[in-house]
Amino acid sequence: MTREEIASYYDRRPGVNGEFATPEDKANEAEVAERIARRWDLQLNDWGDWAPLDRWAERDERPTGVLEIKCRPILSTKYPCAWLNWRKYLWMRDAERELGVPAFYFVRFDDVTLYIRQAEVEARMNAIGGTSRYVHSPTDREPVIFIPRGEMRVLP
Repeated sequence: MTREEIASYYDRRPGVNGEFATPEDKANEAEVAERIARRWDLQLNDWGDWAPLDRWAERDERPTGVLEIKCRPILSTKYPCAWLNWRKYLWMRDAERELGVPAFYFVRFDDVTLYIRQAEVEARMNAIGGTSRYVHSPTDREPVIFIPRGEMRVLP
């Protein structure tokens, strides 16, 4: 990250009621969710502000999947990998295993939206990620999984 990107994250203010997501974050995520819903002919339902994952999918009155959506304000080529924190990975893994529906991780970059099924993520490619100091919460620094871009699919 450049000094400007780091400074902009450190200066970032949380959304309403202590949430980390700002109204802009929520709008970006909703735009991605709408694209996914149209592409796969699904209804995507928001789990709410404090839920561990972002959306659950349904078709024909049946649950069909769970999704985590991130929007990164950088080009997809800036880094060789996308990253997913362990907490989200574990919730996705548990949802897929216990509910019997696939769990997907979507990342919208400035130039493309990529996705991968949780079951395809190699979780042993990990490290400690995040900021070097406390910004908004203790989870600003936590274990993350690196997902090579080449292992992800493009959302048309």
